[in-house]
Amino acid sequence: AFGPLLVRRGRSEIKRWIMVFVSSTARCVHADVLHDLSASSVMNVYRRFVARRGKVTSIITDRATSFVWLAKELRHLYDQLNQSVVPELRSKGVDWKFVAPASSEKMGCVERINRCFRTALFHVLKGQEINDDELATVICECENIINSRPLIPVTDDPDSVILTPNHLLL
Repeated sequence: AFGPLLVRRGRSEIKRWIMVFVSSTARCVHADVLHDLSASSVMNVYRRFVARRGKVTSIITDRATSFVWLAKELRHLYDQLNQSVVPELRSKGVDWKFVAPASSEKMGCVERINRCFRTALFHVLKGQEINDDELATVICECENIINSRPLIPVTDDPDSVILTPNHLLL
């Protein structure tokens, strides 16, 4: 998550944060708006992510307080659900891992894609005053920009197909 971004509501400005999910295998990006940094807001963003992109088997995050709470809450809900389910289904839960504190180099690809997303977002916004609806639209457009970058080297051949994360998502 990064931010805060100031969003206009009426005459006042409120803070919003952006949660960015990055697939470490396909280098796909999914972003959503955090209305605050509470654990329930992070849980809602996670639920929207799973509803749009599908089941998650493994999550690796830094040690933000809301992420630690969310991991514990998901484990608790998963254990409650599996008390009545056969043991084979227990292995299909979400494996939540945390990187060691102050070791952002362990997530180099994720950090780089996050930086690309932030750069795209700030170039699109350029200090404009926006509302919540416009912020959600800009985030989707930036997500599309990042997911349109090539995954393989680009050739001069006009007939070659350039593989992008959007090919895998769409």
